[in-house]
Amino acid sequence: MNTHYQPGQHVFFDGAAGSDKICATATTALSGHLVGIYTSIRSSSYTSVYGKVITATGAMPPSFLVPEVTDNYQKDADIATIEGTDDFAVVWTSNATGKYLVYIRLFRVTANGKVVPVSLSQQLTENNGDYMAPRVVYLSEQKVYLVLWVSVTTREIQFKYVSYDETSDTFNDETYTTVLDDTVASDYFTSALDISNNASLSLCLINVATRVVAAIKRSASEIGLYEFTSPLAGKILQYKLPVYSVANISKFDICFDTDGYIKIVYVQTGTSQVYGDNIPYFGVKHLSQVAGEPVQLNQLNHGCGRPVIVAERFIAPPALSADATPVSYHVSWETASYGCFYNKFTADFIATGGEEYINSSDSSSDSPRLGVTDNQVAVLFNATKNGTVTLAGSEGILIDVYDIS
Repeated sequence: MNTHYQPGQHVFFDGAAGSDKICATATTALSGHLVGIYTSIRSSSYTSVYGKVITATGAMPPSFLVPEVTDNYQKDADIATIEGTDDFAVVWTSNATGKYLVYIRLFRVTANGKVVPVSLSQQLTENNGDYMAPRVVYLSEQKVYLVLWVSVTTREIQFKYVSYDETSDTFNDETYTTVLDDTVASDYFTSALDISNNASLSLCLINVATRVVAAIKRSASEIGLYEFTSPLAGKILQYKLPVYSVANISKFDICFDTDGYIKIVYVQTGTSQVYGDNIPYFGVKHLSQVAGEPVQLNQLNHGCGRPVIVAERFIAPPALSADATPVSYHVSWETASYGCFYNKFTADFIATGGEEYINSSDSSSDSPRLGVTDNQVAVLFNATKNGTVTLAGSEGILIDVYDIS
């Protein structure tokens, strides 16, 4: 779909108290409305999860609260869009009960751009927390959501499928809560965890047709890749894919290539360039299980961090369908001194142009997120200044929009 977001850089959200942090972005599957989910200080005591939409026509309706209950600390939200609609689901963690628990809520963008809640907030985890870093994807064929989180108390990665019942306006379990059958890095198991803002840990979920692939750090040099089947008789079958090994790997992100590769972008601990690599996805088209040579993506040689990657056509049609052929991949990352950067790449991680400097006068610009439609790419990021103008509380969220061909 073609969209008409306002080109150039401008303010996405700038709260009076500051401490505004982008968590996740997505574009709705039907119209291409851009949704940004973020956290902001609600009062002196609480940080709440909010959302804001830029419609496909470029309108910017007011922000909305994601949960109904706001008098507690909320963080680390994620979003999944629903194919064929302008609906989206948000998951987050909240300490409303004194323990961090995971919640989900469904929203819809109406024809006039207003965001309305479709459901109430619903708890997905048990009460004996803490449960951190929830992530969500939607499988359109089965009409189910896979939600994954970190259980600090039991030191496990847990996940389950849920579906939404429009008649009762509730999410129903389609499977039991399942525990990942592997050992992951111990850094995940803390109630201070905030994956959305963490500079060294990632936890990724991607939709691969009727299955889900997760990427989780196992150690300082290993990324574990896992495949989860769609729900079957209340169960999820899980399969370990070959481990991806890189010395001192830090923040990373993944997406899916319909030629049968998992694409990964990453940085290493310390002063690092940003790299891209293709990992053969077992059982699709490739017999080889060996990843190719990593490619340096940044043209300005400088310390980089928190890269993200999105396929140009990542919404519809579903992955692996005959028409799903991403023509390019969009990557953004932060730097230590020159703000954020963005560039577009081929499937082999060949840059298709010069990289774009984003808010380079603000060295504190960081943690970019990407939203991509047929004709535009939007980069949302944290910043302290918009150009030379200081944001309220010295921290807000900016957006930079480019037209793409």
